[in-house]
Amino acid sequence: MLIYSMSAVASEGYLRPVKLATLMDFKPFVWCEKGYAKGIDVDILAELFRRIDRTYDIECLPWKRAINYVRIGRLDGLFSGYKTQQREQFATYLSAPFHTSVFSVFVRKSKSFNFDSISDLNGRVIGITRGYSINPEFDAARKTGKFYVSESSSTDKGIDMLLAARTEAYLNSRHVVWYTARELGISHKIDELPAPLHTPKPAYMMLSKASNLPGKDKLVESLNRTLEEMWEDGTVDAIINGYIDPAGTHLSTP
Repeated sequence: MLIYSMSAVASEGYLRPVKLATLMDFKPFVWCEKGYAKGIDVDILAELFRRIDRTYDIECLPWKRAINYVRIGRLDGLFSGYKTQQREQFATYLSAPFHTSVFSVFVRKSKSFNFDSISDLNGRVIGITRGYSINPEFDAARKTGKFYVSESSSTDKGIDMLLAARTEAYLNSRHVVWYTARELGISHKIDELPAPLHTPKPAYMMLSKASNLPGKDKLVESLNRTLEEMWEDGTVDAIINGYIDPAGTHLSTP
């Protein structure tokens, strides 16, 4: 399904819009609503293409289909995905990410504890969202019963369990938790422990090597230069914090 087309005449003459795919529901980074793609990554993309004076189309697709379309060249690219050796065979990644993903430990206000490693969770009741794999170390400790895990069906339910003292900590993406807490009006009731559960994982825009997009090499150069400028001048952080923490009291990008 075509979500929308940003069509115009670029400064160098007409250049067809860059055909891109994104995920259908990955709040707060991207989601589709009433025919439009929204979210952090969409706003970053819009500002990026505005600065290079280039047009684009966005299509919301299931992830496997989007990856396949990029692989065969049916789409020019997608945003945002993790870098893997397999994907680098058919896609060119931008030099800078759109965002970084990291899981953190969240607690009720004034109920913080020292956390430097998974062993600091031993003996505690830990909340996670059902179906999530945190990291190999966490999963191994869970199997051996080092701590008790209580699963929830969604992020808001996980936060509810934490605030009701049914869990001592809740583990999830820091961006997802702060966005959800802000939407629920309860950001003031939770704290994020300083140490993350893993090294921040960057997610990138990638361009298909097989697509027939004219001037692809030049486009990649412009996108790389401009996206790096957006990180340096604070634009990307401002977009992220606008969704999650407009007061700037909780979130800083790792």
